[in-house]
Amino acid sequence: MPVRLVDDENEWSVELPLDDDLREALLIQAQRQPLGSSGAASFPARLEKGFLELLVDAVDHDIKPPSRAQVTYALAISKRLGVSVPAEALRFRGTMRSFIARYDEVFRTSHHQEVAR
Repeated sequence: MPVRLVDDENEWSVELPLDDDLREALLIQAQRQPLGSSGAASFPARLEKGFLELLVDAVDHDIKPPSRAQVTYALAISKRLGVSVPAEALRFRGTMRSFIARYDEVFRTSHHQEVAR
């Protein structure tokens, strides 16, 4: 029997098929540690963390959040060149990649000139 993930606000759902053994294990786990329990090591916290990581992995690469390295580099570009990092670039990896590609050569050239002084 499947479990359903539902987004009521945006009106979509996904059915997650569970075999009987996994379903039983989840029921036993829920009895051991109810979903209302808290703490970093609790089943709900582990379930939430693991599920969020799976969701991030599942979305297309260009709409994942930018990496820390991308954000750090974009902020260095912004500071040195006096350009703003678009808000969308701070949300999406593909937009961030485009921002970096647009200014990368100018940034590197200005950096090398500064180092040479």
